[in-house]
Amino acid sequence: MRLTLQTLRQRLRLLNRQRLLRRQARRGLPYVQWVQAYDSLGPEERQALGARLEGQAPRPNIAVLMRIHGLLLNDVKQALQALDHQMYPQWVLYVAHDAAADPSTAELLALAAAADARIRPVQVSRNDGPAAAFNQALARIDAPFVAVLGHGGVLRDHALLLVAEALQCQPAAKVVYADEDLLLEDGRPDSPFFKPDWDPELLLSRNYLGNLVTYRTQDVRDLNGFRAGYEGALEHDLALRATEHLGQGQVVHVPHVLSHAKALCATDIEAARAAGRRAVQSHVERSGLRATVSVDDWGWFSLRAVAPGHSPEVTIVVPTRDGTLTLPRCYRSLSSLTTYPNWKLLVVDNGSVDPGFLRTLAQLAENPRCRVLRDDRPFNYSALNNHAVSTVKSDYVLLLNDDTEVVTPDWLDQLLGWAAQPGVGAVGARLWYGNGTLQHAGVVLGIGDVAGHPHRHLSGKEAGYQGRARLLQNFSALTGACLLVSRAHYLAVGGLDEAQLGVAYNDVDFCLKLRRRGLRNVLVPTAELMHHESISRGSDRQASKRQRMLREAAAMLERWGNEIARDPAYNPNLSLADERFSLASPPRVSLRTRWFDPPAVQPVR
Repeated sequence: MRLTLQTLRQRLRLLNRQRLLRRQARRGLPYVQWVQAYDSLGPEERQALGARLEGQAPRPNIAVLMRIHGLLLNDVKQALQALDHQMYPQWVLYVAHDAAADPSTAELLALAAAADARIRPVQVSRNDGPAAAFNQALARIDAPFVAVLGHGGVLRDHALLLVAEALQCQPAAKVVYADEDLLLEDGRPDSPFFKPDWDPELLLSRNYLGNLVTYRTQDVRDLNGFRAGYEGALEHDLALRATEHLGQGQVVHVPHVLSHAKALCATDIEAARAAGRRAVQSHVERSGLRATVSVDDWGWFSLRAVAPGHSPEVTIVVPTRDGTLTLPRCYRSLSSLTTYPNWKLLVVDNGSVDPGFLRTLAQLAENPRCRVLRDDRPFNYSALNNHAVSTVKSDYVLLLNDDTEVVTPDWLDQLLGWAAQPGVGAVGARLWYGNGTLQHAGVVLGIGDVAGHPHRHLSGKEAGYQGRARLLQNFSALTGACLLVSRAHYLAVGGLDEAQLGVAYNDVDFCLKLRRRGLRNVLVPTAELMHHESISRGSDRQASKRQRMLREAAAMLERWGNEIARDPAYNPNLSLADERFSLASPPRVSLRTRWFDPPAVQPVR
């Protein structure tokens, strides 16, 4: 039977519909079932991993560094069994232990060492603190790389193989970390942490590098190893010091769960939080960052930056058209709440005709802090802002929608504090809908074809996936509804694209241009505003605007297709079908194929 073109199209539509239904059926799988479906080491996965192991040359020795004080005997047995099952053979275990405190564990280690020369117990005194114990073991390591395994951590069979593969594929790598989950008492995996790629700001908020982190051994020795006084957060303190001067490509993320972590008891959690705060505060002081560090209600670290001491001038650019309901409210909140003193307001009037609103603009223009710029061109958000920025001389410009209201008075101080940091491009605030749910806490590429707002409509009482709705962190893009950037950076990348992205996605494109220059775009969650979205010009979902949206989306996909497909601030195990950080079914990464990091960004010129 000969297929007609119409029949072929019908069958393709049916096939795509069936695939969609199958994916929807899998979506929302409990994590245990998701692991069985996508992250188990079956025969095909083991064969593929074995073939990749055969292709690895050279194979560097990796020293696994553990401290087992306070662990149950079964926990130690489980850790040793996990090492015995490693597919990568070039490992050596250095395990610090106090034989006098736990003779049964000492006996187990002695038997294991007699059976396998790669297991090398390092006996320490009960008077030695955790840092000293780690450092005694570190001093004996003769391998070029050291994998620090968290307290009670258990490696998966392919863990060291994928770490070695990352070191081989990324020769500039100095630090390698991976995804992880929690091992319940009954042996079931739970609470996966699918992480973003290297994010120095997120590392200030929590030790997201986590349970298995591999360093160059000499680099750790050059840092004098682990530091006493940070017990409970030794690994976090080491991670902060080891990565302080590293850039993209030197800290490598393996997007697979390679280890299981062990839940801490309440007393350990409190000690870890206190020590972690000290570690972050120590980093802040070393780096010259003007910020205070506290522990938030969820146990993560909250940093509030302080604006630079020389108080650079900021011009707030607010496009509007007959904004009778929005602009006065926006201006009142700016003038009555904003604590940062050195700001000016530039209102870009895009053809207002309402007599009452024109009188409002005239009154604003009489204020020495305000200026009104008339621009009657057809609405083009990018062109309006570009022209406005070309008329100012301020150190910084802040793009702001007229339908916003200030919530936290020090919002501008905080945004400036981060924007002034070396290597930072744009910074953005957390924005809330009028009903108290989240509107913006970063932008993830690939959601909704081009980009979407993760955690949208999340309650203010919720922390989001692994705290990412409330933590300081990098995103590839931020919304232009509230976006601060130095005027020099703005001009260097050519501003917003007024030729192809006059209305939508211009903020995403702008942020990606900054990122291409090696700059980080930072979400500052403690800077908060209300955003009455789409009051000014209506929703982009209106039928009359759909064709324009499709054209702009096509332009973004053509220009940034690779970046949109692999957002470094997201994770290929997380879904692009929604904004809730749900599990991808199937994930965009597989154990059967090798994963490479996204293309390296260009250095700042």
